[in-house]
Amino acid sequence: MERFKVREEAGILHVRFMGEAYFQNFEEYLIHISGISLPEQLKILHDNRDSVPQLKPSKIIELANLFEQYLTKHPKVKIAYIHNDPIGVALAQLFKSQLNGNQFKIEVFSGEEAAMKWLSAS
Repeated sequence: MERFKVREEAGILHVRFMGEAYFQNFEEYLIHISGISLPEQLKILHDNRDSVPQLKPSKIIELANLFEQYLTKHPKVKIAYIHNDPIGVALAQLFKSQLNGNQFKIEVFSGEEAAMKWLSAS
C-alpha cells in the first residue's frame, strides 16, 4: 500500500502521508526525494491529516539524523507539519526540537492555509 505521495507546486514540495506512518515510511520518502531535482532552498509541506503515527518517541532522534543525512545538500530547509492527531502533534514538536537550527526551520500547524502562508514567507 502506498504510504505517501509527493508533488511539487509553486516551489513547495507537498508530501501527504496516508494510513499508518512508520519510521520506514519516512525513510522511503527521504530516499525518494533525494533522487529528484529540488531547489537549494527547500520548502516542504508534510500533510499528516490522513495518517496515524506509529513512531515511538525514541525513534525521533534517529529520524532527525536521517533528515540531516538526506537533506544535507540544502542549506535551508523549511518544513511545515499539518497534524490533527494529538500524538502526531506531540511527535512533530519533539522532532522540531531535534532539528531546529541554522539549516532547518520547522513549525507545526493544524490547517493548510496557515502552513502555506508560513512556508511562502521569506
